[in-house]
Amino acid sequence: MEKVELKTFKKVESKEEIKEILKEEENNVDWNMKMFDFYKLSDGIIFKIKKTPTINTEIWYDDETEPPKLTEKLFIDINLKFASEYYIIDEKSENMLPFLVYKRYNNDKIVSIQKLNTICDYIEEKKYAINKGVFAREMTIEEISDLNVLMNFYTQKYIKRLQNYYKRYADKIQVSGYWANR
Repeated sequence: MEKVELKTFKKVESKEEIKEILKEEENNVDWNMKMFDFYKLSDGIIFKIKKTPTINTEIWYDDETEPPKLTEKLFIDINLKFASEYYIIDEKSENMLPFLVYKRYNNDKIVSIQKLNTICDYIEEKKYAINKGVFAREMTIEEISDLNVLMNFYTQKYIKRLQNYYKRYADKIQVSGYWANR
């Protein structure tokens, strides 16, 4: 597998370390290692990224409009839209909202990285963390930069997977209308 150069994250690859992090049985650790990659932030906090998001094989459209022509580009765009695990952050934006790193899982060693879309989201998430006594901190610029490197890496892998799927199974992909405005 390709390596990604990161400054503030370190990939956790040891099964024993992941087992200690998850505090789970062997078969659950194997499943988690198959589904997720685990990364450690510079302060020792762990987060996970889904390796292979699901491929949506049904494309929906408003049945009062023309059905879209199924193309590889449409198939990839729709699937990337639903792969909410992968997002790119505009680091150059003047009004970029901070990303929150906070513990939302039952496990005290794994955090969630929350993408905030509005200032209201930011305030609500900070309030939630304070009210529940949950660890929360903002990501540093270096961490955001590393997160972008990871998101680009995983997005490119996912796009290759989607391209291969489309080449092989294009005839099995469905375009279906839905009853939108009635």
